[in-house]
Amino acid sequence: MSGHQEREFDAASEAESRVKRIVRTVRPKLNKALPTDRATVQKQLGILRATTAASGSERKPVSNDDVSRIAGLHSGTISVCNPFFLESGLLARVKLQNVPSEEAFSYAERYKWDGDKAALKLAPVIRKTWFCTALLPKLAFRPLTVDEAIAFLSEEAGAAPEYKDQLALLIEYLRVTGIVSVDGNTVTAVDVEDAPPPPPVGGKDIPPAANPEKNRSGGNGNEVGNVGLDLDPLLLALLQKIPVRGEKWPAEKRLRWLRTFAMNVSQVYDEDNEPVEFTVEIKV
Repeated sequence: MSGHQEREFDAASEAESRVKRIVRTVRPKLNKALPTDRATVQKQLGILRATTAASGSERKPVSNDDVSRIAGLHSGTISVCNPFFLESGLLARVKLQNVPSEEAFSYAERYKWDGDKAALKLAPVIRKTWFCTALLPKLAFRPLTVDEAIAFLSEEAGAAPEYKDQLALLIEYLRVTGIVSVDGNTVTAVDVEDAPPPPPVGGKDIPPAANPEKNRSGGNGNEVGNVGLDLDPLLLALLQKIPVRGEKWPAEKRLRWLRTFAMNVSQVYDEDNEPVEFTVEIKV
């Protein structure tokens, strides 16, 4: 092989190697937006708080540069967080800029007083997300391992194995907002029996009762969903879980229901800066 032919062969081999590297780095298109793996969930939540600060009391739309100046991060880092925030409902798009949700503002305000529990304010938004509505029914049946939960979420998102780290961040979002607990390798829904199911995205339909037999005409007389009560869907869903008259309702389950109902009443009716603390006890 001549020197000229060797150079042509080397050039062809290098070109082929470049193509292979590019093919390996192109990920399959997803059905859903996932949180970026370039920042931890806590860092992403910090960016969300910076967005509320930039938006201010006027609730004005803000750019990535606006948030960047407050967060002290490159605008590119802000940008990669936005697709997940937008699809999840934490942000809304207004003329190529973003406006935080009311829950995001509540979270940022609560963070000033209680950083550990402030993310619970985001639960109403996160409960409506695709990953929460996909996972909670499965957790209602039984706890899952982290790998099982990730596998279920990967099916919903159409995500290949290389997205595993980003799928794991979805579970972390559910954990920090108090929707699930993670103990070692086990994912469990928090008070799954008494917690109301998430309302549908974009609507205010009342979620169905766990046992439809209890809500048929001529049934138990407590058909809350059909009497036109103008209450928050979360409260209506909890009322639907009250057993029929004459059916046993153990004290332990009653206590969990009362605590969950009290927590949701506070969430619906109390001001963010003046939360009401409830203590519910059953004395025998």
